[in-house]
Amino acid sequence: MLSAAESDRVRRVERVWELGTRVFASEEKFARWMRKENRALEDARPIELLETETGAHVVEDELHRIDFGLFA
Repeated sequence: MLSAAESDRVRRVERVWELGTRVFASEEKFARWMRKENRALEDARPIELLETETGAHVVEDELHRIDFGLFA
């Protein structure tokens, strides 16, 4: 059994993964994007931001900007 915090983190990663693979149309491309430093995220790696719900929202916002063609 997972703790509540662990369950929340799994769901957070799952939510971002679903959005990201849709936006990039490729799990491989999205996984690569998640590991690279990102200027729009103040040079953070998106995967590192998933530690918190707030960070996950920042990543999701950037994915929505990419999806809508609003590059920073």
